[in-house]
Amino acid sequence: TAGVTYYLELSNNAWENIEFDLKVELLSPFDNEGSILAPVTVTDTTTYRGSVGHEWYQIYSYYKVTTSSGNGTYDISVSNLSVAQDLDIYIYSDSTFDNLIDLSSDPSTSGDSVALTLEDNTTYYIMIANYDQTSAVEFDLDVVGP
Repeated sequence: TAGVTYYLELSNNAWENIEFDLKVELLSPFDNEGSILAPVTVTDTTTYRGSVGHEWYQIYSYYKVTTSSGNGTYDISVSNLSVAQDLDIYIYSDSTFDNLIDLSSDPSTSGDSVALTLEDNTTYYIMIANYDQTSAVEFDLDVVGP
């Protein structure tokens, strides 16, 4: 929290002089969301404000959507990025994120989208990857059906 003083106490139980380095860094305000085992549920009727981190362990966010707008072409997109980053979209047909059915890896830093034919009342799984990894980013995730 800005403007707050924090105190850190270090103990030396060895009774010897010990040299050490103390590193203090600002953590990213955004983190990845969901996991393969517990993806965040989104809908095909509402924009979802998501986020993805930039450290190696937080560059993927996981979502799932059950289609409700009928069979046909769906557009899955990320837009309104909080910072310019290259985000990639991966669409899977299974809950283990193994069966990739489509992807978009456009190098644009302002958003990305993929249009694909999906079946109604079927659950699909979406992974958003922060390709650049230079900054954490918030984004709008939209799934728009026919």
